[in-house]
Amino acid sequence: MQSAITAKATFDIAKGMVAVYAGVAISEATHLLTDYATWNQVRLGDTVQALVSSTREPAVILVPRTRG
Repeated sequence: MQSAITAKATFDIAKGMVAVYAGVAISEATHLLTDYATWNQVRLGDTVQALVSSTREPAVILVPRTRG
């Protein structure tokens, strides 16, 4: 139970970080995070942990993706 609460809190912090950095609503930040994780084939949990622990910058989440 504690790990689920911790994971939720970490996700909420990461959403806030992206929202503030990008100047978007929390719902858009959620989409940006999930899109980033999907596009890069990484776990969402790893992505948000990297943001919160400052091993990944919020700017990386905002890099536009194009399909070729």
